Amino acid sequence: MAAQEPQFDDNKYHKKRGGAQNVRAFYLVAAGFALMVFMYMMAPGSQLESAGADARLNGAPMSTVTAEQDYEPKTSTSVTTSITPEEEQREQAAKASQEMEEYPRYEGGFSSSDEMVSASDEPSPREEDDAESDDAENGSSSRTSEETTGDPYDEKEEGHLFEDQEAFDNAPIIQVLPESKTRKYSKIVLAHERYHRDHPARLYIPRLRKDTDITAEKFRKLFMERSQPVIIPFDALRHLNFTSKGYTLEELRKIYPNSKPKLYKYGSIIADDLDLGPALTELMNDNKLRKTKTGKSYPRNTKINLSALSRINMQRPPIIPDIPMMLPSFWFGPTSADTPLHSDCCDNWAMMVAGTKRWVIAPPSDARILKPTCQGGLCWVKRLALPDASLTATQSKIKEGTQFIKIDLTAGEILYLPAGWFHNIRNVDGTIMINFWSKNGPEFLEYYEKLT
Repeated sequence: MAAQEPQFDDNKYHKKRGGAQNVRAFYLVAAGFALMVFMYMMAPGSQLESAGADARLNGAPMSTVTAEQDYEPKTSTSVTTSITPEEEQREQAAKASQEMEEYPRYEGGFSSSDEMVSASDEPSPREEDDAESDDAENGSSSRTSEETTGDPYDEKEEGHLFEDQEAFDNAPIIQVLPESKTRKYSKIVLAHERYHRDHPARLYIPRLRKDTDITAEKFRKLFMERSQPVIIPFDALRHLNFTSKGYTLEELRKIYPNSKPKLYKYGSIIADDLDLGPALTELMNDNKLRKTKTGKSYPRNTKINLSALSRINMQRPPIIPDIPMMLPSFWFGPTSADTPLHSDCCDNWAMMVAGTKRWVIAPPSDARILKPTCQGGLCWVKRLALPDASLTATQSKIKEGTQFIKIDLTAGEILYLPAGWFHNIRNVDGTIMINFWSKNGPEFLEYYEKLT
């Protein structure tokens, strides 16, 4: 009998094949989902990064980033670390401008993604159509000045605070563009615009009288809560037991006689006695900043404890209220070092130890004309980096539309510059300066939010 051919069970085959296909499909779906989760977590706009930005907005310290890491050249190391796009962009900008002074990334700053709010979300009774502001924002037309009453200082209450009181009283009022219904504003710009519409501020930076009885609390009320820059002579603080003084470079040379060449290391916080002698030699010859893999010829953006400057008795200004502060930053500046126009996220006390710095300053409300690019709380004005340099026709138009104030800050003086104010700095001669930055953002913004 012929052998019977085996019968093919079609139903059984398709059942087995279908089961295998289902298993493979399940694993493909699972792998795809895992890949999507991984890509989402690593994306620049992920929830993890947003949480970090929110922490900076709320004043939390940025534990993984330091000023020196951001703005000083990296030394070679065997450990490979990943950097964010923001950090890479900042490094590239720093390399492209070797001669400008490096400023730190501030703790407690506003990220560019978090600080933008829509004016229409917070309607103002003075909102007007947006069409008229286009030309004004390009600096090509006059501003619209809105009628305001009152004055930022009541003379009956405060008396004459300033050496240049008459010039301050007669200075023009800061003009503010009409509010837009559609444009995006940074939080601090919007607050300044609205505050200055209701509380006119002078386009002037006055000097405190040397015989003033200013206190830290009075300083907070008169200047920090009003976002009013002011120059404070060291002598105006003697009644608060402030004994620091300004110096000439020749006087400092007698205190620091060592002239042997030396490089100042990157990234370290200096607590012990800092020998300024080698840097003084460079500065007195007005030499440009030199950088190597191991250090630099000047202390620049160097974090210090004031004990490191005990030989010259540098103290924290006593008009700084009891608020969280970053470590002071120490700066040597030859005449070749300019700081391009920018604004900071935090209040700043710039204390001149020696020399003269020329500041060109504009109010925060001029941001709509200057149109800065912001990263991590620093806002750089690329379209008008050096207002006093040779300018193109477009740059000249922008400068004409900007409300600039020019001051010289000399040895033995402190400039209080609130957060958000734009400033370009040039060294008139060799300079030495100490910066004191607040840690938790603008005092003015906190005060304004309480008002509203």
